[in-house]
Amino acid sequence: MSGSTFPISIGLDFGTYQTKACVRFKRAANMPAEYHFVPLNPLADGLDAHLLPSVISETADEHFIYGRQLDDARFTFSFFKIASAEDEEFRLDIKASQPKYDPSRFKPYTPEFLAVVYLADVIRKIKGYIVNDLKPGKQKTERKGFLARFQASQDESLTYEWTIQMGVPTEYQQRYNALRKRKFQQILYMALELSEITGIETWTAGELQLEVDRIFENLLTAFNLKSVREVDQRDWNALLDTKRISVFPETAAGLHFLVRTNKLTKDKYYLALDIGGGSTDVSFFKVEANNTFTYLASKSVMVASNDIGLQMFGADMRLTDLREKLLKNLSKPGIQRSKTYTKAFNWVQQNINRQVYRMFNSQVYFRSQKLNATAIYKDTYCYIYGGGALMPIADPNPERYLQRILIHDNGVRDSFTAEQTHVHVQPIRELQISESVHPANWQQKMDFLIVPLGLSLAMSDEITTQLTEDFYRKEDLKTPTGLFDVSAARWV
Repeated sequence: MSGSTFPISIGLDFGTYQTKACVRFKRAANMPAEYHFVPLNPLADGLDAHLLPSVISETADEHFIYGRQLDDARFTFSFFKIASAEDEEFRLDIKASQPKYDPSRFKPYTPEFLAVVYLADVIRKIKGYIVNDLKPGKQKTERKGFLARFQASQDESLTYEWTIQMGVPTEYQQRYNALRKRKFQQILYMALELSEITGIETWTAGELQLEVDRIFENLLTAFNLKSVREVDQRDWNALLDTKRISVFPETAAGLHFLVRTNKLTKDKYYLALDIGGGSTDVSFFKVEANNTFTYLASKSVMVASNDIGLQMFGADMRLTDLREKLLKNLSKPGIQRSKTYTKAFNWVQQNINRQVYRMFNSQVYFRSQKLNATAIYKDTYCYIYGGGALMPIADPNPERYLQRILIHDNGVRDSFTAEQTHVHVQPIRELQISESVHPANWQQKMDFLIVPLGLSLAMSDEITTQLTEDFYRKEDLKTPTGLFDVSAARWV
């Protein structure tokens, strides 16, 4: 194996609240693939060690600490992932006058810059765990003499070929969201470039800012953007292909897991809800006879578990305080009986249910020639996962959330009649896959870990970069797709 290259694929789930990763590799070509969740958070115990809070604290001496909220921090930042998605262009698209996550709350930095440096640290942690702990591809021998020296030389010459696939909201595959997709591809690219620099863990925030600016200037030079504002899509894809990085819809990753369990009935319809901190991915899909799936409709909506906190404590509070107060309140005994919580919970779940209802009736129902939702979709089941799936159920809960969701009513909404069609929620933890996944008890955190595992499952056996097809044409864009200046928070 001297001078050999060992392929490793990384499924990276960059979440609003916490970040998770699953790595995939084969120890030999004739062996099945292994899947390992990465313990990114050394301060946590058990499976919680695999969940790194998406938080950055800046110390008094201007150094960043990732994944921890320090009491004596100069600044503490959270929700920079969802704020990166909600830029001015996005607000114009959805006709929103005010940002939900105001960029000014992240000063003196931008949410995009914080996303780059945070992901760079995560990538370093992932690679360090693989090389130092898992050590795939390295042979072990207890023999002494020449054979041991020869084996050591083989190990030293082994290089890893990294492929990174990061999840993004399903909406980014829509034509009007081409800029969002480009931005997160760029954030991942810049984070990878930053992570490959030796010693950045000791750099100050100012030094990191200068390096991120330099990486951006190199991108501008590579695409000659000092005179040309538009980046050719083929050239951009070629750059991503060279770096072996891609972004992939999070709902597709979740559905890869659901279908891979072989527990879903073929030729049947299903609903999946991935409820996160800042957004919820909604997907109607059909499992085909060959055990693949077909999207019927998919959308990301800006309603999720964060909104419980925004409803309870007000939209103007500091984002780090919002995070801590929400987590603290959700852990209180009897929280589901609190009138304030019940009101906030019902507001969130009613809005999610309304989005599901609208999606079904506007995008799914009329796909059927028979136009009979009651007959066709009566056996439809729903799987809910993501951290938001673990919200305490408000008591009383008149909408029967997490039990059934109304998708069609033929205009009759006031009573449970034969005219109404509901999807029935199934426990996600009944689903298992046959692959070798470590640690063995990962199912205890299945709600959180389905997406990173699915991002790895979506990789081919050859572990090649999976660049998804673009669903937009150049003429569909209002403006040319250039690059995003993460420091100036603007498109060039």
